[in-house]
Amino acid sequence: DFFIHRQPDYRIALEGRPPRRPDDPAPPRTEDQVVPGDFEAMRIPLVRGRLLQESDLAQGAPQVVVINEEMAQRFWPGEDPVGKRFKHGLDPGPDMPWKTVVGVVADMRRQRLDEPGIPCMFQPGIVSQMDIAVRAIGDPAALREPIRTALRALDPGVPPYGIVTAEQRLGRTVALRRLQTVLIAALAAVALILAVIGAYGVIHQSVSARTKEIGIRMALGANAPTVLRMVLGAGLTPTIAGLLLGLLASLALSRAMSFFLYQTSALDPLIYAAVPVLLLTVTTVACLIPARRAARLDPMAALRRQ
Repeated sequence: DFFIHRQPDYRIALEGRPPRRPDDPAPPRTEDQVVPGDFEAMRIPLVRGRLLQESDLAQGAPQVVVINEEMAQRFWPGEDPVGKRFKHGLDPGPDMPWKTVVGVVADMRRQRLDEPGIPCMFQPGIVSQMDIAVRAIGDPAALREPIRTALRALDPGVPPYGIVTAEQRLGRTVALRRLQTVLIAALAAVALILAVIGAYGVIHQSVSARTKEIGIRMALGANAPTVLRMVLGAGLTPTIAGLLLGLLASLALSRAMSFFLYQTSALDPLIYAAVPVLLLTVTTVACLIPARRAARLDPMAALRRQ
């Protein structure tokens, strides 16, 4: 499959473009040696042009490469890169052969899922250390031993190692971020539970302290809906104030929060609408129990309480 190595000191010379100065920083780029069939096995879609073929591996064949969309946009913005030629190396002089772009594939997350794609080029070749991609039907873990047997048959002197499924490799790259997400979710759940308990406790204590006041109000003509609105208002007013302060704080911290998010804006309007609705609903339910109890008070019994 893909043998990845970075060459940050290499420079790229594009045909028909002025040569780059030696002090010009080269854009980040990853060069891979691949064999035909890799893109099909990895389900990497072809955007334009063609993929690598067996004839590209033949001795003396023209040097061709496939690039990703990020590299196409970086070096040939607004142009069709298929057919373009370039040289790359420590000193891409006139004696260095041209490489011709024959195809463009979609960008891949080569480092981590939360990092954007980088310019990549793929040229046909076989090197001493390569990854092999095997597309399986059914459980891929069941193919470990058949894969080892097939590799030993090809070359007994090369030990096969690191046989993992794509899900396992993906899991390793997102393990830390997944742990961070679980911890944040757990803390948020604990905070929500504490908020509900606190709201219930405060309203319950408030109703107990205002029992005589509620009794007097009801004796003077206040009905149950009026008492219910009064108690709910006393509980929801600080809740709404807290939500407003929380929204302002989250907007101020949105840049820091974006570090924990993947392909999700820190200013997602759906989140900013759903979270206050959830908190307001939960707090209302917590306040409704003591509020309904206050609305059912007997005025005479409330007035006799010490």
